[in-house]
Amino acid sequence: MKRVENAKEGPLTVADNRSALQSLVNTLIDASRGLESLQERGTPTLTRHAEKFASLHAKHLTELEAIMRNNSGSPDMSGTLFGHVQEAVVALRDLFAGLDTDALQPLLDGEARILSYYDSTLDELDTGHPARPALRDQRAELEQRLSELEQHISAQA
Repeated sequence: MKRVENAKEGPLTVADNRSALQSLVNTLIDASRGLESLQERGTPTLTRHAEKFASLHAKHLTELEAIMRNNSGSPDMSGTLFGHVQEAVVALRDLFAGLDTDALQPLLDGEARILSYYDSTLDELDTGHPARPALRDQRAELEQRLSELEQHISAQA
């Protein structure tokens, strides 16, 4: 198998790069499942913010799917079990606490964790991988969306 250089640890295989990208794809799919539940159950304010993140993730998934298809084969777009856990968490929160503006901070926290998945993926990919510029752009777009939500939460306090 062809070996390439990684930003941190030296040679990796094309399969290693594919695995790193697939991991990020899974994260975005799983997060999208939770966001779908928020959109179905949340208040208008929460739904609006969840929709913005869901749209962003959908755009990023489309870009990642094309990159992977062109470089290492089509990704698995089924997500993981954690996506169903996300849906269950949203349903339970709705049942016990409701899904109003108090759920904005957990939304912010969850989406902020996705930034670390982008960082990990960038660290794991070889330095010349064609996905790197797109991942940096996607990370910046997510960071901007997080900043907007953070400003909204601060304005409510």
